[in-house]
Amino acid sequence: MPDFLGADVPTGRRRLGDELDHIVAVCDDRVRGDLARYDDMPQVPGIVQELRDEGGRGLRRVADAAWALHRACLAPDWHDMERVIQADTQRRARTMAEQGVGRMLDTLHPRLAWHDRGVLEYAEPSGFDEGVWSVPLEGRGLELRPCLFLQDGVGFLLQDGRRPALFYPVAPDFHQDRPSPAADA
Repeated sequence: MPDFLGADVPTGRRRLGDELDHIVAVCDDRVRGDLARYDDMPQVPGIVQELRDEGGRGLRRVADAAWALHRACLAPDWHDMERVIQADTQRRARTMAEQGVGRMLDTLHPRLAWHDRGVLEYAEPSGFDEGVWSVPLEGRGLELRPCLFLQDGVGFLLQDGRRPALFYPVAPDFHQDRPSPAADA
């Protein structure tokens, strides 16, 4: 995921509109710079090529598409999704309070490990980049972003000048907290 899609919006007021406004305001150079990592791909996805050509001007289409996706697919279940994420956050906070930050970080994903020296490590599964990612926090803190749409693995947002963010899958037992749907979707 290109870094410019990870909006740096304060967590206390984070809403979809705020994040999309932030993304739309990204400058051309940053869009093109973040998309440069796709240069080595044998076949560049069409949207990547279009955004490289258009720069920041093309981000309005991305934001409009995100709103359309939200309205059509997510909005009907948004309240339940927020509740599930809140329940996961409360479970993590309880673990942190009872067993410490290190234990809570260790429970976010089986391939994620916290080391007392202030380093978070993620072991890539076979078939992906080999090895272990090491993310030294260096006193910058770590923003945790629970995600319903990650099933296997985690994602990092590591940008200069901002606190690192970790996207992690909501606990596997989150379905137990959801009420049964009233109708077959």
